[in-house]
Amino acid sequence: MNKGLDDTLPASKEGLYPIRTVSEVTGVNAITLRAWERRYGLFKPERTPKGHRLYSQQDILRIQHVLQLLENGLSIGRVAKALKDEIEPESLVDFTAKNDNLASSEEPVESNQGQWKLYHDALISHVNCYDLAQLEQLHREIFSLYPLDIISKNLLQPVLKELKDEAKKLQSLSGSYHFYWHFLQQRIANLFLKSVLQNRGKKILLVGYGEKKTDIELMLYGMSLVSLGYRIVFLGCDISFDAIPMVLSRSNSDALIVYKASQTAPHDPEVLLSIAVVAESLKLAFFLAGQYTEQQVIDLKENELKLLSNDIAEQRCQLDAATCKA
Repeated sequence: MNKGLDDTLPASKEGLYPIRTVSEVTGVNAITLRAWERRYGLFKPERTPKGHRLYSQQDILRIQHVLQLLENGLSIGRVAKALKDEIEPESLVDFTAKNDNLASSEEPVESNQGQWKLYHDALISHVNCYDLAQLEQLHREIFSLYPLDIISKNLLQPVLKELKDEAKKLQSLSGSYHFYWHFLQQRIANLFLKSVLQNRGKKILLVGYGEKKTDIELMLYGMSLVSLGYRIVFLGCDISFDAIPMVLSRSNSDALIVYKASQTAPHDPEVLLSIAVVAESLKLAFFLAGQYTEQQVIDLKENELKLLSNDIAEQRCQLDAATCKA
């Protein structure tokens, strides 16, 4: 890690960390950490007399290595196999590229065709058959093995876009898109609320702008922040910007993030600047995030509006630094 854990969250006297602390530091939820331990043996945390897990700094560094490799598109099965064989993490990408048969025979979803391709095909099949039970079972498996931001990037957003594009081309195919959109909305919303209620970090308002059905993208973005322990207040994509000053004055929040859900959404730096002025008067940190064109990014920088990094670790550094000052 770039800095000591004591600078982020307190450790025990023995230098060991409970699973909740590890989840907040790494962004990997407790369910996934337990699955990596039980199913793949990625680490063996210590146990308290009552059986609660305690992780060392080496365990946390290992988790961060795993996340880096998953970001590069490797399956958790391949990562676990290579780490078990004591292959250096830095050379793991090259290793797996040359050894495409690393996946266990017990992991059919991680075959030579590529894990995300198989997940994609299974998901599309269940959606097109309107099979709610199979759809839920598939999501439960995937969500137990991977962090949500990786699932979102590699599977959920591409599938939503594919279904939406098909619906635009042929109205008779729109049923699949609406079915999956509402399924995902309910599943992510339940997960979102449960996680937020458990968090104890800074309170952040999350507002989006774009068409109404981009609430899913906004919620998926917010989940990466929720995984870091922040308390996210979700305001959706259809709130009027005129309502934001009153929300800011009443919410007792630490920060506001305005998320642009698509590059085609209207872009008005003057409106954003007016919100920034209100946030500053209330001593709230204010950030923009989402999908901007290169020219829009230039416009924002010229107006001294702050963009959050796309990297989750850098996001945390930016938010923590800003909310400490605010």
